[in-house]
Amino acid sequence: PVLYIGPDKNVRSETACPPHPGPKFVRITAISDAHTQERFYPFVPPCDLLVFSGDMLFKNVDADGNPSIDKFFEWIKSQTYKKLVFIAGNHEDPLEKMGAKAARAKYPGYIEDELVNRLGLRIYGSPVSRPYTHGGETEEDDTLGGNKSFQAHSFDRVAKIPNKDVDVLITHGAPKGICDTINNTPVGCPVLLRKVRKLRPRLHLFG
Repeated sequence: PVLYIGPDKNVRSETACPPHPGPKFVRITAISDAHTQERFYPFVPPCDLLVFSGDMLFKNVDADGNPSIDKFFEWIKSQTYKKLVFIAGNHEDPLEKMGAKAARAKYPGYIEDELVNRLGLRIYGSPVSRPYTHGGETEEDDTLGGNKSFQAHSFDRVAKIPNKDVDVLITHGAPKGICDTINNTPVGCPVLLRKVRKLRPRLHLFG
């Protein structure tokens, strides 16, 4: 089933993608955390804007053990969309080592701590996420785990997010208290939560 939010803002579950609501709307398909399992996705709804919120690899390698997102990128390019935007997550060490400029050049649609305009929407994307064990308000108490790509200097990444004029915010990590529970433990970032409350984007998508 497809979890669908219609133009009336009501949430419903469909067995197939509903009809496009019309030219005044941008239909967004949001997915995340494939962790090398993207080939098993039974159905990615056709859309105007396809968004992936990070963690395409698992422990920094693909399903064949290669430290590369090439396999994922070929898969996501084969989906049906007008525009693609995707960010890295804490499992994407190859992208962090590559650097933002090189990653953008090799993988069209990749964004990293930047604002882009797609289909008339102002979209900001950041790979920021916090470690699962952290002090909340201070980075000094953060304990980086084995999959720590893009987790250093997380407060600086949050600070770079604009305070206004963003329609869609994409981050890998969650804001504190909003869909942020893993194994009954909240792992969201309170600093990101304050930023989102100040920014008030029309949509915040995260992993």
